[in-house]
Amino acid sequence: MGFGKSKSTEKYTFDFTDPYFTADGISANYSLLYAKYDFEEEDLSNWAADERQALVTFGYPLSEYQTVYFGGGYRGLDINLGYNVAPEIKRFIDDRGDSFHEGVATLSWTRDTLDDPFMPTKGTYNSLGGEVTIPGSSETYYRLNYRNNSYFSFGEDSMVLGLRGNVAYGDGYGDSSDLPFFRHYYAGGISTVRGYKYGTIGPRYSNGDNAGGDFRINGGADLIFPRGFGDPNSAYRMGLFVDAGSAYSSVSDFDADDLRYSAGVFLQWMSPVGPLNLSWARPLNKKDGDKTESFQFTLGRGF
Repeated sequence: MGFGKSKSTEKYTFDFTDPYFTADGISANYSLLYAKYDFEEEDLSNWAADERQALVTFGYPLSEYQTVYFGGGYRGLDINLGYNVAPEIKRFIDDRGDSFHEGVATLSWTRDTLDDPFMPTKGTYNSLGGEVTIPGSSETYYRLNYRNNSYFSFGEDSMVLGLRGNVAYGDGYGDSSDLPFFRHYYAGGISTVRGYKYGTIGPRYSNGDNAGGDFRINGGADLIFPRGFGDPNSAYRMGLFVDAGSAYSSVSDFDADDLRYSAGVFLQWMSPVGPLNLSWARPLNKKDGDKTESFQFTLGRGF
């Protein structure tokens, strides 16, 4: 079980994996989630949501390095609008209601040859996945995501070059013309473009609130110093990075001139309470309306 709380999110989770669900190596993961989100606290837009989720995912190993995952479940979402919510969101809620129920099917593939899950020095991680809400859901849509992380070592206890990229896209089908606003992709923040506040890069509503979009692209490069500056048993390492990315209302709106860039320094530490990532970044091409945040961190996952 898990619990997490930040300025904008309160989250309760239960996650259990049975690696020997069947004798031929199929695993089963059971996941429950209850979360409260307040996007006004993130300074994005004036709405909040309560979400409930129950998913079961099965993993089938294709080889030593490749696995296919498939599963599904249920998601429920209740939207609460603030007084100054964007007109586009208010029209959506007036038309569709403020309570949404989704049957979800998922499918993904991964290939992982990294030599270390948290501080890799060589190998690649590739992931291609998607989800679709089944007919009969309040909103019918699909979302696709591709991710690559590649690491190249210059020799034992030497510098490491890391390259990464991520492309995410979604759209509606049936009665839904595009992604509902509560499933948009956002750019900005430690997991996409460091140095910018979460979600503040990309499209905006007519009142100036951050809208996210149906399409996002981001990536970057890291130059990583040896672990502990030469101590292979050290629990930390540092590096320099360059990030790039943005979100767009749709694929057809993609314009390379809208990409934001940043550069800085990061620290990875395998702390007693889990993996800790800290970064200090400087935006390189801030534009009007962008919101910046030099220092950012995460606990429990990588960049």
